[in-house]
Amino acid sequence: EFVGCRRRLIPNASTSRCYMFAVQAMAVWSCAVLAGSPGCGKTETMKELGRLLGRFTLDLNCSAEVTYSTLTSMLAGLCHSGVWGCFDRIGFLPEGVLSVMAQQFASILDAQRSGEWKGTWIDGKSFSLSENTGFFVNTLSSQLGLRADGRTSSSRAVPSSLRAHCRVMTLPEPDALAIAATR
Repeated sequence: EFVGCRRRLIPNASTSRCYMFAVQAMAVWSCAVLAGSPGCGKTETMKELGRLLGRFTLDLNCSAEVTYSTLTSMLAGLCHSGVWGCFDRIGFLPEGVLSVMAQQFASILDAQRSGEWKGTWIDGKSFSLSENTGFFVNTLSSQLGLRADGRTSSSRAVPSSLRAHCRVMTLPEPDALAIAATR
């Protein structure tokens, strides 16, 4: 189905680093987390990487209304269809749902690492997994507990159980002058 001509992301040093980071995270069966300020291009960078590699990428905006059953249904659909899922603003998910997300990610990543392409959710139900499935998480730096100087602060909105399955990269502010010169 033709969905129209999309605007392209302007490549720069930050997007190149981000592409390498995300591909390396997926190569070791991990989840890539992009952190940064609002508007720095986290979501668009992941969608552009999917487009460049020929992968359909779904942008899933998280909110307080997402329940653990909704999250499990979304993950099951992503696993079965083999598309990439980009979970945006996970800091808005309730703490219990974040905990379930960590456990479900662990189940999926364990199935990918074992090469069996099937696994079991925490409720005992089984799922099938396409080898093309990939997950990305986009969040604000403050929700990961990162300060402006890159060190971690004591308060974290994203639990360590979820961070254990992820590799984190902080995106800098985009260089508006370089982008304007490219257009």
